Amino acid sequence: MTPAVLQVQTYLKAHHIHIATTTGYTKAMLAIAAKQAGLLGYHPELMVSKEDVAAGRPAPDMINHIMTAFNITDPQTVVKVGDTVIDMQEGKNAGVLTVGLIESSSLLGLSQAKLIDLPQKTRLAKFAEITKTLKAAGADYVIHNLSELPAILAKYQTPQKEHA
Repeated sequence: MTPAVLQVQTYLKAHHIHIATTTGYTKAMLAIAAKQAGLLGYHPELMVSKEDVAAGRPAPDMINHIMTAFNITDPQTVVKVGDTVIDMQEGKNAGVLTVGLIESSSLLGLSQAKLIDLPQKTRLAKFAEITKTLKAAGADYVIHNLSELPAILAKYQTPQKEHA
């Protein structure tokens, strides 16, 4: 599972931010992945497979499906977080804010243990290369892992007025 996903899930729920997943997996594959993720504590409100829509990624159909399900009309209030080029393209095609992840990216192609073992210079070079690739694909932000996401979201949240 992506590092910090459970902490961010807690943050999102506490801030009443919907959580949904899009995937290129089939429904059968998604069911297996969802079961495993659930056992680890990850429970998005909605999971959308390429089979649920007319066109899979990079088309915006899955994000549009989620927006309809949650009655969201303004794409500027939606954030697509992903670790692949196609994730960034999907987000851009849907007109939403996109955030790329480095440490879980298939572009990195390393386990957390192997990443830790990399020499600092090599790690930084790989991070720079992935950042460049995700930005070229449309990422508005690129972060190392999900623990950095709440700081980005906080920039876009409107302050709530307290009621007496």
